[in-house]
Amino acid sequence: MIRRLSQGSSVLGSALYRGRLFDTTGLVAYWPLEDAEGSTSMAPALAHGPMTIIGAPRLASFEGFAASNPLPILNGAETRGSVPAYTDTGSTQVRFLMAAPAAGAEDGQVVAMFYTTGSVRRWEVHYGTGGTLGLRGFDSFNTQLFTSGGVAFAVNGELLMVSVELTQNGANIDWNLLTLEPGAASGLSFSGTLAANTVGRAGTIAISPGGGITDVAIGHLSLQNTITTLFELGAQLEAWAGRRPAGASNGSAGRKGSPSGHWAM
Repeated sequence: MIRRLSQGSSVLGSALYRGRLFDTTGLVAYWPLEDAEGSTSMAPALAHGPMTIIGAPRLASFEGFAASNPLPILNGAETRGSVPAYTDTGSTQVRFLMAAPAAGAEDGQVVAMFYTTGSVRRWEVHYGTGGTLGLRGFDSFNTQLFTSGGVAFAVNGELLMVSVELTQNGANIDWNLLTLEPGAASGLSFSGTLAANTVGRAGTIAISPGGGITDVAIGHLSLQNTITTLFELGAQLEAWAGRRPAGASNGSAGRKGSPSGHWAM
């Protein structure tokens, strides 16, 4: 009888998918990017539009994250989506999973990019030889307003959640670029302040704009209008390894360290 009743039951989804949808406070847009081979777009998990695919990514081909169903390897493709209208809180957080091969990726390529209504119209997370990541911003005239440079996050061969955090602080923007490995008790961060600029609301977001990245896997792209610690998803990120369900919690807020510093629970 139990077998008969369970037939046709829907799959609950991956650990990280369930974790992101458990509490959607501040969650504006979310694309799991767990779409099956043959999909023609990347379906959203919320009530907004899908991401378009430009090129031919190898969908559902990377299985390295225990917390996720198989993810796409970019294979020179670009994905692009529109963020629905939302309340401007002065805070923007963009997160995604990233797995770069041990041999590295293409130097200087943009991993993730998003446009906003603020004075910094375009934000880019870029990759550099040796496994660096960096953050830079441009105005509406395509003039670069700032760059963090390539920061030694040592992403090559690692499984990571990457986070970009932007907070309006008076007339300035406090920015932070962070990474966290599944199961790690601390992460890495690089932060700073951009004076006399505004954050605004995000409108369009893209992975590998221009399609210049080949063997990197990306997944679980989300955008929030609140800044939350990555440790709120720490248990889900390691697929509840060695944990009881009752142990799930939002965790403690991450403490921002100095540039290239550690932040911990």
